[in-house]
Amino acid sequence: MSENTDPEVDPQIAELRAEAASWRKKLREQEQANEQLTAKVAELSAANESLTGESESLRGELDQVKGEQERAGMVAEVAKEYGVDAGVLRGSTRDEITAHAEQLRDVFKKANSAFMPNIGDEPGVQSNEEAEFVRDLFGS
Repeated sequence: MSENTDPEVDPQIAELRAEAASWRKKLREQEQANEQLTAKVAELSAANESLTGESESLRGELDQVKGEQERAGMVAEVAKEYGVDAGVLRGSTRDEITAHAEQLRDVFKKANSAFMPNIGDEPGVQSNEEAEFVRDLFGS
């Protein structure tokens, strides 16, 4: 302390210095807390970005699975409607799948009629009662 200072002023200066020291200490504590919070925010931001990417990836996979299920349902319906095996149908839209089913049905119909001609139409084969019955039964 200085020689020219008033004795009443010295306790006030000491009090102000103590208060200033207290505020500096609080400031350092707040700066440390701020650094910790900044680090935590950076950590959480990185985790959020990672989860956002994972979420988008999972949404894409879900959309793909839903699309596959929808297509499988369409294929099953068309296969049942046209009497064609669902495993051989191709196409990504209902119209494409239906067109392929019609094509296959027509091809199989022609192929079956080529291998199973009407008995009465074959040269040299005599028609008998059994053949007549089968023809009447199956409409050929």
